[in-house]
Amino acid sequence: MIDFSEWFYYDQTSPTGLRIKKVRLGGKDGKSVIVNVGDIAGCVQSDGYGKVSLKSKVYYAHRIVWEMHHGKIPDGMMVDHIVGDKRNYSLENLRLASPRENTCNKVMPSNNTSGVVGVRLYEKEVKGKVYSYWRAFWNNYETRKQEYKDFPVHKLGNEVAWDSACAYRNEKINSFVIYTERHGLDVLKL
Repeated sequence: MIDFSEWFYYDQTSPTGLRIKKVRLGGKDGKSVIVNVGDIAGCVQSDGYGKVSLKSKVYYAHRIVWEMHHGKIPDGMMVDHIVGDKRNYSLENLRLASPRENTCNKVMPSNNTSGVVGVRLYEKEVKGKVYSYWRAFWNNYETRKQEYKDFPVHKLGNEVAWDSACAYRNEKINSFVIYTERHGLDVLKL
């Protein structure tokens, strides 16, 4: 395990939450200053995560911040941004989470058109006719499979089919308890 405290110090004002602790030399002669003490460590990538390069390897800044304050991240665990802001490196915004807990804390995808996570409008062709269905889907963490149930618009009407899909998904995922309100549950009125 690398002792990140040897190379960086924590600074919430830095875009990556980290600053350089000691001068790094490089260049053709190995004597040119590449970074100075106090410089911002790494940069924020297009995916929103801060990344830092050290000894020819790239690390996520939030993982470095966690390890500097709490020690090694246990195998099978992740560092989760509690409020979903990848650029918030405050210690209060970081927690250890299982991959399952991390997934359940994700925000609603930007391409979601139904307004509810896990509810999507599908069209199926059956014997030459196209039918619309509101589909409720969720991850069953006991079976480790994605499951779904369709609610046909042609039988229930659009509003009832949508309401039914939302209610059904809410019922299913509430049985797993670990989903957070940021995951879209708070929009459902049962």
